[in-house]
Amino acid sequence: PPRTQAAPQTDVRYAGALSACIVELLDNLVIQDVPTPRSRRDFIRYAARLFCDTPRGIQSVQAVLLRREGLGDTFLPPLRALLLHGKTDAVPGCRLGYLRPATPLAETGAVIEGVIVMLAPAGPELVWQQVMQEVSAILVDRPALLNALRAGDRTGAVRLLETDLSRRFCYELSRPLPP
Repeated sequence: PPRTQAAPQTDVRYAGALSACIVELLDNLVIQDVPTPRSRRDFIRYAARLFCDTPRGIQSVQAVLLRREGLGDTFLPPLRALLLHGKTDAVPGCRLGYLRPATPLAETGAVIEGVIVMLAPAGPELVWQQVMQEVSAILVDRPALLNALRAGDRTGAVRLLETDLSRRFCYELSRPLPP
């Protein structure tokens, strides 16, 4: 299981928080088409608007993504995609999005066919990090998820994520209430 044993009351609260986090992630999944990008910064500008509509929120997400991009390359060659990710107070829960460029962005040594956007709140909530780690693993382990995102099939992507996250967290999500 993804976590260690805790007291029964904590287990129930953990299972509830985990379920709520997964449902919120699935309900807010966004796939967006973007016109032909000219740079990674174009992708970052679109990514910042996926889950925020206020100037302050957009600026916050953009700054987080630019900072992360400055730490090292976020291109994932096996997926032919950028992974733009970070923690920010601009989102109230875990968020997953996918940007579908009209034309892939060709860079030196890479062709970016899409952009995976993963955001989590800046707070210390344990379930946020665990859920996002599992989403990352599913993206690598299950090519069908990336295929659904690339095809713009939100319903298929949500179904795959729900099934795989439920399977991965089955133990925590099926705990009985304490006596």
